[in-house]
Amino acid sequence: MKRAMIAVSIALASVTLALPVASQASVKEEMRAMAGSYKGANSASDAATLKSELQTMKEHATKAKADPEFNKGPDSLVFNEGLGKLITQIDDAIALVDAGKLSEAKTATDNLKKTRAEYHKKLGV
Repeated sequence: MKRAMIAVSIALASVTLALPVASQASVKEEMRAMAGSYKGANSASDAATLKSELQTMKEHATKAKADPEFNKGPDSLVFNEGLGKLITQIDDAIALVDAGKLSEAKTATDNLKKTRAEYHKKLGV
């Protein structure tokens, strides 16, 4: 019985220690996926592709923002502010696509890169 308790304790400790690492991996994966969607949106030549890539990018940004590990600590406010701003810009670009303003939507998509650079600099990543 004592060995079983020790094994369970070790297993629980391992899982607890692994959660922050798994969370960081999750956010990194979402950021990589957002970068891929940005490239797809940036090279899109039609409204349907642009909108699809922007929607995918928004999904990944929303998942990254919801990560509980990145809602703790000193950089969480800047992290969430940056993703909030990015999501708003994506929504604005989607609205431009829906309004049939493809060239303005492409310009709005270009501005997403500036936001990324701004917040990566603020966060030191």
